[in-house]
Amino acid sequence: MNLSVKRVQMSDPVVWIKKASKSYGVLVALDVEELKIWPGEVLTLSGPNGAGKSTLLRLIGLLEEPDRAEMFRVFDKNAMNGGRPALRRRVGMVFQEPFLFKGSGYENIAMGLRWRGFQPEEIGRRARSLAELLGLVDLEKRARELSRGQAQRLALARTLALEPELLLLDEPLNALDNAIRNRLLVDLQPILTAGGRSTVYVTHSQEEAEQLGTRKLGLSKGTVVNIAGRKSHS
Repeated sequence: MNLSVKRVQMSDPVVWIKKASKSYGVLVALDVEELKIWPGEVLTLSGPNGAGKSTLLRLIGLLEEPDRAEMFRVFDKNAMNGGRPALRRRVGMVFQEPFLFKGSGYENIAMGLRWRGFQPEEIGRRARSLAELLGLVDLEKRARELSRGQAQRLALARTLALEPELLLLDEPLNALDNAIRNRLLVDLQPILTAGGRSTVYVTHSQEEAEQLGTRKLGLSKGTVVNIAGRKSHS
């Protein structure tokens, strides 16, 4: 499938967060000194439960705002002041426990494309291509009757069909058996950075981080404890 979409300038970070924090009551969930995510890179994110991974993913995905931030820019736009719905359309996110719409697997993939005005022929082409890539064998089956692994792959297909510029994945291969997971590790590599796309990939698997990541970032108690690798401007 054609994975090229409009991008920010390759010299600009896709996401730039500086001196930002997020709290829930008295709990400081996230306190980031500075983080930049660059075009064409896969930033793998790891850390123990409660480290702040999901909070960071939700901030980057514009589902929540930081309580304070000296800098919070997404696609070179100030993400603290309005315009968030338009920016959010350029971001795709797959949660660890995916929500699926009623209806068939095909309807799940098609829904977002229809909302954006795509023609049936293009919707069908994307659905078939992604079903083949991700091993979705029966798109006519009701989505809520799928196994957890199939549901996870369907949620990934639904997100990839929209060709997001920034892709956020929360342990997307966690529910898959080893044979499918190993194949997808290979197949996903070109997709995660297609056309300069940036990906933030949460995983507890060192193998996934090593195989897919351009850079690796570790979180502990809401703060960045290490970051390895270098930015990519592919």
